[in-house]
Formats: sequence, C-alpha cells, structure tokens
Amino acid sequence: MPTACRFPFFVLCMIIHNHLSSACPITQNECSNHISQFSIDIKVQDWLSRSRVAFIDFHNLRNTDKTTLITVNHLEALLTVMSTTLVAYVPYSKKRLNFSFLNSFTLSKTSQSYTLTFPVVLSPLLDALGDFIQECITEKLLKRRNSNFMVYEYLKRSGQSSHKVEDINNDLQLKSLNIRLMSVLTGLSQQGLISFICEGKRATGE
Repeated sequence: MPTACRFPFFVLCMIIHNHLSSACPITQNECSNHISQFSIDIKVQDWLSRSRVAFIDFHNLRNTDKTTLITVNHLEALLTVMSTTLVAYVPYSKKRLNFSFLNSFTLSKTSQSYTLTFPVVLSPLLDALGDFIQECITEKLLKRRNSNFMVYEYLKRSGQSSHKVEDINNDLQLKSLNIRLMSVLTGLSQQGLISFICEGKRATGE
C-alpha cells in the first residue's frame, strides 16, 4: 500500500467503527447466516479533509506546503488495493472461506460520495481496528495540546450530545487558563473527533 494511502485507511477504519457503534450491533448469527455484507457512505471531501488533517498534524506539517500531499487519487488507489485483496478465513470446525476485503465501491458524481460494501464477517475486525486507531491517534494528537485533550475527554465522558459553551468554560475553568473554547471545538471537529454545531451559546457534539 502506498505511504500516502495509510492515513485515508486509518480514517476509513475510524469511520467504520463509528458507523458500527451507532448502528444496531451485528450479531454472530447474522455474520454466519443471511446478512452477508454491510455498506457505508463517505463524502469524498470529508474523507479527504480528515485524512489530510490527521496526516499533517501527526507529522507536525501545519503551515507547510505539504498539506495537500493526499489527493483523491490516493483514495482511489486505496479502494483498488482493498477490493483486490483476498482474505482467507477458517471458522472453527467449518470450511475455509475466501472473500475480498472490500466487496465493491461506487462513486456518486451527484453527491460526490462513495458507497463502500464490506463482507459482514469483517465487521468485528474493522470495528476493533477503527477503535484502536482512533484512540491512538487521538491520544498522540491531542496530548500535544493539553487544552484539546482536556476538552475532548470532558465531552467524551459527559455522555451528553449537547453542551452549553459557558458550562464547558466554567467546568474546565478555561477562561482562567486563557483557552479559547471555540477554537478547540473547531479543531476537534476538523479531526473528525466530534460533530460541532454552534447554536447561539450552545455547542452540540457527538
């Protein structure tokens, strides 16, 4: 796999993990019986933007000429590699199964989004891999700026989908630390760690 495809793959795994976490869990019976695949939709620009942000932040390349090193061609190359990669799986006391890592992918020119279809038997692996990558990248990137990690942990542990901006400032005493909360929330959103919508003085994240 080309080096420039790694971060699009990391981001894809995180997107799959979040998709599977928000959807109904796929049971073991579904993996072995009638449900043979699952699909996700990804907007090209969102995938590209999140991959670039993760890449440049991971390598400390902000404000350089390397911010566009990852292109749509790398997304296409990654999908081609995945769809031509064969997986061998031998369930306990069952015959050997062979299938593609990615069943199919299509691009809608109208919405500029990909629809990716995966074998359902891979869902536990992709879910766990995406969770692991998300935790590792989150910890590495956010701990470079303590304020980002502090706010992310607060939102993650709160279990709420909507927060008053003033409550976050007060609970974390951000004003006394001279931290601009809106800037932190925008940065977390760019990394794909939260969905951020500001309605008046209320921030909604998930």
